[in-house]
Amino acid sequence: MRRWPRNLREGRDDALFPAHFVGREREHLHMEKLANLGAIPRPFGFKVSALPIKITGGSAGWVRPVAIVDDD
Repeated sequence: MRRWPRNLREGRDDALFPAHFVGREREHLHMEKLANLGAIPRPFGFKVSALPIKITGGSAGWVRPVAIVDDD
């Protein structure tokens, strides 16, 4: 059984993790649960494109992240 944090179980306003509120103070990009990062041939020097998936009525949404690696 999954144990939810107390603030979430009690329905308090601070129920979401603090990282989800960073955007209120400063622009940022928040991506989590990324997979297959080991398939990118180097740890830096590539671009990332986050292609949005439309969700009706949502305040956030999924993306299809794509690594763009230039041939050297």
